[in-house]
Amino acid sequence: MARKNPSNNSSNNKPRKGKEKELPTNVRERNGKYHYRYSIKNPVSGKRIQKESVGFATPREAEKEGRRIEAEKLLGTYVDKLKDTVADWCDHWLNWYASTGRVKEITINQRANMLGLLKSQIGGLNLQEVTEEIYQEVLHRLSIVHSFNTLSSMHGVAKRVFLRAVQKGKIKSNPAEHAFIPKKTKTFEEREASKKLPRFLEKHELIKFLAAVEGSQFRRVFALLAYTGMRLGELSSLFVEDFSDEVYLNISKTRYAPASIVKYQLTSPKNESSDRIIHLSQRAISVIKEQIVWRKAFAFSKGNDFYKERQFLFVCEKARAGYPLYPTLVSKQMKRALSRANLPSNLTPHSLRHTYTSLMAEAGADLDTIQAQLGHKKGSAVTRAIYLHVTKAREKRDVDRLDALLDACE
Repeated sequence: MARKNPSNNSSNNKPRKGKEKELPTNVRERNGKYHYRYSIKNPVSGKRIQKESVGFATPREAEKEGRRIEAEKLLGTYVDKLKDTVADWCDHWLNWYASTGRVKEITINQRANMLGLLKSQIGGLNLQEVTEEIYQEVLHRLSIVHSFNTLSSMHGVAKRVFLRAVQKGKIKSNPAEHAFIPKKTKTFEEREASKKLPRFLEKHELIKFLAAVEGSQFRRVFALLAYTGMRLGELSSLFVEDFSDEVYLNISKTRYAPASIVKYQLTSPKNESSDRIIHLSQRAISVIKEQIVWRKAFAFSKGNDFYKERQFLFVCEKARAGYPLYPTLVSKQMKRALSRANLPSNLTPHSLRHTYTSLMAEAGADLDTIQAQLGHKKGSAVTRAIYLHVTKAREKRDVDRLDALLDACE
């Protein structure tokens, strides 16, 4: 019997498959990368969730990552690896912060600006990659070009952002918790500059300035700021009815308009103490009464083109007549008047708040009364400095009276 040729066996004619790669347990290859596959328990439903690690170049690296994950699961310190970058989480936090409804839009914008500094440094890093050392280095780098106050604001927001990440199980600990803001040693010139008082108008300068203001309404705006110490946002949000008793003025809101005259917002004042009733001098009362008369005549002249939804005391005159005054318009008018009066151009509407402090101090008012009128929650260092500056000059004049008294007897 002829022997069968093994090569004629049909089963042997099938091509042999190459030897498959032997991968470590739970390591899978996909698109040239190696991933460790594992499961975790959903803390809410109790069901198992299939997860996969990030991709690695070699099976050994994926296996090493798997050992780390399993060890942390046993120790109870496991935090799921996430794709969120610092920039992603900052944006997420800001949206959540805004959605609480407990903060003003201006505050949200301020927080966004501060987070912009953080994102400019480490925005591309994964949240889990940010260590205490990395965050501390961010503060050191930013301290070279930014002030201590700016860094303090950014650091405060950053701590809240990372704390939220801890609370949501995104990271294990807050990398900003124990960080510190570097303090720069001030030069002699910087120390001397910090001692200088903010610029304000003396009595004769105020009279000169008001005389140089164009437009009767703007003259009353600047006069009332100087006679009451109100913030510009508080003045521009006043309703006619806030002067109902013709003795006091009710300060219960402030105007916020980041982009346009029409899209204004009325929000609560700067802080709790800013919500106040202020006493008015006869000069201030006269200014308000003149403004009410002017406003009534102006509204009548505009007819249906005048904004009537709310009765603002001070209003836009040209575009959007009747809407509350826009801060930029007031600042421009002040710059022009300062130039015409040959006064320092760096003065602003807020400088009139400091002017009020100096006038009240010179008139003999005590510091507590001034700060209550200004709506300060606690003693303002700037207000106190101006007060002491003015009262020291007054004290010197009082002491000089002794010489005058004795000279009269000689």
